[in-house]
Amino acid sequence: MVPLTSSLLQNDYRKLSMQCKDFVVGVLDLCRDTEEVEAILNGDVDQCPPSPYNRPCLSRIKLAIKYEVKKFVAHPNCQQQLLTIWYENLPGLRQQSIGVKCWTVLGVTVGLPFLAIAYWIMPCSKLANLY
Repeated sequence: MVPLTSSLLQNDYRKLSMQCKDFVVGVLDLCRDTEEVEAILNGDVDQCPPSPYNRPCLSRIKLAIKYEVKKFVAHPNCQQQLLTIWYENLPGLRQQSIGVKCWTVLGVTVGLPFLAIAYWIMPCSKLANLY
């Protein structure tokens, strides 16, 4: 009898887990603007350590990744927020074609070692400030 009860409990927990996952995705569906999405994704900002670059902590996304809640992480509102953070220093790159993006990545990859050496040799130069 014990295995049967255990099996029933496992099924109940699986159903509850799926309901919770569907609930959080439904909450993201109800967001009307970016502020609401940020509030959901950042969680409790009082418990997040302050970021040196004023970036959001995204604690709920980190939890969703940790517990493999793929529907939540793949939600368009969540992806939009991640893309905004990813492209924050290159706003025009987001609208470019895939070819321009590849050339940009290649240029940065090739140029980065030279910039690092220049920074190491001349840490107070204009190039170092740009870097």
